[in-house]
Amino acid sequence: MPDTVTEVRTANVNGLNLKRTLAGNLRYLRFLKNPHVSQQMLAKHLGITQKSISRYECGEVLPPAYILAAIAGYFGCTVDALLRENMQEKRNLERRNT
Repeated sequence: MPDTVTEVRTANVNGLNLKRTLAGNLRYLRFLKNPHVSQQMLAKHLGITQKSISRYECGEVLPPAYILAAIAGYFGCTVDALLRENMQEKRNLERRNT
């Protein structure tokens, strides 16, 4: 596991790019699980700009750890899930298995 913020920003987990995974999960959480949540609404809740949310969803940058924790808390998931799981794919698999 990476020891510094810089290492976290560039680390790959199981061959998946953290920024890409987070971007996909944020879009999933906003569009499919919570379609009423706009980038602006989420940004206001987190005390950051809408542009920051856009950059996270586009996979341009990773947010700082405290923002990751706040995003996870807002959507009721863990930081680990935000960075390591493809939430939409997991949900589709769960649906197929029921």
